Amino acid sequence: MTNSRKTRGRATEHLVARAFAADGWPHALPTGAGAPGRDITGLPGIAVEVKARTAFSPQAFLRQAVANAGQDLPIVVLRCNGAGPATIDDWPAFTTFGRMRELLRTAGYGNTTAPTQVGQLQRIVAAAAVSWVSAATPDEATAALNEVAQAADRLVAVALTEATR
Repeated sequence: MTNSRKTRGRATEHLVARAFAADGWPHALPTGAGAPGRDITGLPGIAVEVKARTAFSPQAFLRQAVANAGQDLPIVVLRCNGAGPATIDDWPAFTTFGRMRELLRTAGYGNTTAPTQVGQLQRIVAAAAVSWVSAATPDEATAALNEVAQAADRLVAVALTEATR
């Protein structure tokens, strides 16, 4: 790799990190072109691989992102030749097809009734809330309210886990 390509790669990582920082990930930092592992740190639950290359090898790029992601969401950001900093929002970015479908379902697209842990826990919270409202005694109301609180805690934990996968 020539020095100009390394310089472009490093500059691209900095641009991507700054874009993430501007959008609410203030700790997003580039690791440096050629460094092992993720190209951008400070993105909890997200593993970003940044590519600024002439060669287009999406499967190889994605394999690298997945290998560095563990349980986190692997994302490849690609800066094509001719794409400057002013067009960063138009640069391609991609992940695996399975993770993309999961993200789309989580965002409310497609069959949003497909069974997920979040959906199952939402139904538990709703049922427990109905029990609480229709409780005949204070003890029944307290038990139902405790069930709502426990289910809500599980819902939040699972939702956070699913959101960062």
